[in-house]
Amino acid sequence: PLPIVTLAEDSGISSIDAILVDNHAAGVQVAKHMLECGSKSHAYITLDDYVESDLRLQGFRSYLERKQLPLPEENIGIVSATDEAVRARQVKQFIHNLLDQACEASEQLPIGIFCVHDLLAADVMRIVKHYSSKRKRKLLIPADVMIVGFDDLPISSQLSIPMTTISYQYSASMQKPDSIAMNGSTYFLQNPGHIPGRYEVQSLLVIRESTRKRNYPG
Repeated sequence: PLPIVTLAEDSGISSIDAILVDNHAAGVQVAKHMLECGSKSHAYITLDDYVESDLRLQGFRSYLERKQLPLPEENIGIVSATDEAVRARQVKQFIHNLLDQACEASEQLPIGIFCVHDLLAADVMRIVKHYSSKRKRKLLIPADVMIVGFDDLPISSQLSIPMTTISYQYSASMQKPDSIAMNGSTYFLQNPGHIPGRYEVQSLLVIRESTRKRNYPG
């Protein structure tokens, strides 16, 4: 059989090597950054087909708990991974409930919202802006609401308020002659008894305006 090395996804097939981002460490990075920016409460949004194995959530929650700031179950939004229309309604309802609660207890602000990927985070940013336009109290990003995504997609830097996100360099794991992917492939060919591994690359927190200590007019 030909050697196969997957990127970003663990196929679960015993004969395939996988290179993954250290999701748990990324969650810790985000929680630490939010606290350094002054967040008082926190929320997380993930997908229903991913939540059981979501190491980003586990890392995020573990660091908060270490700082004696538990992440309540009601502050974890679980939305549809397959139905876009349903997901949009679920995200909107979750954010509205979250912000209603935070506005009633002002000591919860600023609130830090971490999303499992950038597209969800972009939706959250839009909903927060619309929520503020319909309320007497205007919530500012990032003064009142901090938002962090994951994947560093092009959209994250193109939003009206550029978004803090997690980046990772899978390309470095593939392109160098001594890369993880190359070593895994050649070792597989040279050793019939090769036991496939799970290799992790470190994440990078890309800090942009959605979490910086800065007020935005209007």
